[in-house]
Amino acid sequence: VGVALGSVFQLCHPGGHVAQIGDQRPFQPLRRLRAEIDDPAVIGAVHRHFEHDVIVEAPGAEPARRQRQVHIDAFDIHVGGVNFVAIIGGTTVIIAALLAFVQTDIKKVLAYSTVSQLGYMVMALGVGAWTAGIFHLFTHAFFKALLFLGAGSVIHGLQGEQDLRKMGGIATRMLITTVTFLVGAVGLAGLPPFAGFFSKDEVLAATFHHEGHRVLWAILLIGVFLTALYTARLVLLAFFG
Repeated sequence: VGVALGSVFQLCHPGGHVAQIGDQRPFQPLRRLRAEIDDPAVIGAVHRHFEHDVIVEAPGAEPARRQRQVHIDAFDIHVGGVNFVAIIGGTTVIIAALLAFVQTDIKKVLAYSTVSQLGYMVMALGVGAWTAGIFHLFTHAFFKALLFLGAGSVIHGLQGEQDLRKMGGIATRMLITTVTFLVGAVGLAGLPPFAGFFSKDEVLAATFHHEGHRVLWAILLIGVFLTALYTARLVLLAFFG
């Protein structure tokens, strides 16, 4: 959105009229940029410090390059030392994992698993570990897509049956589906050397080293074990039950 708005403003004159093609007047950057950066409502807050090169350009004057430091803390939202973003992430991890345990529909298990994994990403944002959050988002997209494809193959092979209680014993009859589903399941469970292990480890490490968040780290650690357990339950019921 910011890039799109910036492009529109670059094509506009200070008077608000769109520059015509062939207009010889040079494009002028939005002169309100400095005012917007200084506005507390815009600065917001992101626990990280970013340095932006701001170019202020006036008609007939040489561009003046100024280096400003913008402090953003938006994702480290806390009141009285309580980080609500991280708490919401940790709560989501546990509740969704427990709900995945009691599902009998193979697709619903994966759906609640997805919600639980989103809790890891929210937790990472809450402690300021953006890289870890995006890393887990990226790895999760691949192994969860593989699991949903495998679930679809199982449902198709069983003529539309989705109830785990009515499955089992298909490992030898659907060998390729079984192997590929196991690969995705191991990634979801977070076992090395699969990608899920490394992305979850980054989130756990960032939470552990974040000041005053050892309790949240313990919650995530419990979530890791719950994930491995409901994943094992899913595989055993669907393929070996």
